[in-house]
Amino acid sequence: MNSKITLKGLALAAIILVSFAPWIYRWSGQADRPFPDTLDVPAFGIAADPICAAAMEELPDALRAQDNIDRARQLREGTARLQVMVDDLSNEVTGTERDVRITNLWLEDWEILLGDRLAYADRLEEDEFAFFYVTQLEGKERLEKRISRFALTNKILSCVSPGDVG
Repeated sequence: MNSKITLKGLALAAIILVSFAPWIYRWSGQADRPFPDTLDVPAFGIAADPICAAAMEELPDALRAQDNIDRARQLREGTARLQVMVDDLSNEVTGTERDVRITNLWLEDWEILLGDRLAYADRLEEDEFAFFYVTQLEGKERLEKRISRFALTNKILSCVSPGDVG
């Protein structure tokens, strides 16, 4: 009987310790570390947000497409607008050498996504039931998630991956 009480006591103690783990993590200072893709200088984010906001606002509404041909046309027009956005963003890249490197990697991700959108428009024109495929990257993170993570981490909320493909 004593061994059951000891096992129950150990289990209860473990549960209590585990429940305090988030607080221990927070107080350790580890939670205050910036994310690896946080820009050192916020200038790019400040310049980028209005550029992205203007582009996102101009994306066509998928619900207004008459058919798959019209939707393919919309996707091409929207992608052309996003390409102008990416080109404009590339002119704003600034900051430390590290900032420039990770921002350019993010812009390369955008270029891949734009290519995926155009490929989908081509397939959609031929097949109204075509699927939108996003290029698979090395690692576990999806391309559109990686684009959005960088934007959210750097408070460039207008620059998240667009959800207009539908």
